[in-house]
Amino acid sequence: MNISILYGSETGNAQGLAEQAGDYLKTHIRYEVSVKDLGDVSVSDLKSLDNILLITSTWGDGEAPSNAGKILEDLQNSSEDLSSTSFAVFAIGSSSFPQFCQAGIDFDALLEKLGSKRLADLEMADDNYSEQFATWLSTIQSNFV
Repeated sequence: MNISILYGSETGNAQGLAEQAGDYLKTHIRYEVSVKDLGDVSVSDLKSLDNILLITSTWGDGEAPSNAGKILEDLQNSSEDLSSTSFAVFAIGSSSFPQFCQAGIDFDALLEKLGSKRLADLEMADDNYSEQFATWLSTIQSNFV
C-alpha cells in the first residue's frame, strides 16, 4: 500500500503543506509515502496509486496552479477508471475571491467521477489554515492505523 501526496502550488504554500504531510505520515503510519508535484503526474499514473492525498491552491480566478493545470484538464477529458484508488483533497485559497478553492473543488469532483473512493470530505481552507490542516491530517491518519 502506498500514499501519494500530490500538490498543486503557485507560491509554495501547498507544496509546503504536502511536504509537512509527507513527513508527518512517514513517522505515524506504516505505508510507503511519497510527495510529488502534480506537474510530474499523468492521469494514467493515478491508476497505480493506492491512496491519493491532493493538496492544491487556487490561482487567479479559480484556476489550478500552473503546475496542476495540465492534469486537471486531462482529468476533465478522461474516462480513466480510478476505482482502484482512494483520495482526499485539501484545498487552500482566499475566501475574498468568488471562486474560493475552485481548483480543489474541481479535482475532488473529478476524482470522484472517475471512481476513486473518498477517504475524507473535501476540506476548503482560507488563508489561516494551520489548525484546519492539522485536523484534516489527523483524519487522514485515522484511515491508516
